[in-house]
Amino acid sequence: MVWWGGDSVVGRASTISILLFCSSIQLFSVGILGQYLAKIYMEVKQRPHYIIVEEK
Repeated sequence: MVWWGGDSVVGRASTISILLFCSSIQLFSVGILGQYLAKIYMEVKQRPHYIIVEEK
């Protein structure tokens, strides 16, 4: 890609690929953290996993 000055940008593709790789690792880690916090939240509420209905 050529900017206004006429010089081509060196290392543009490698910079973008490194940025995308690091961003994907961060997003994956946040997803795992979210799953972990969701499980903790469900346990803290102390609700039963299932409800047994008594027949009358």
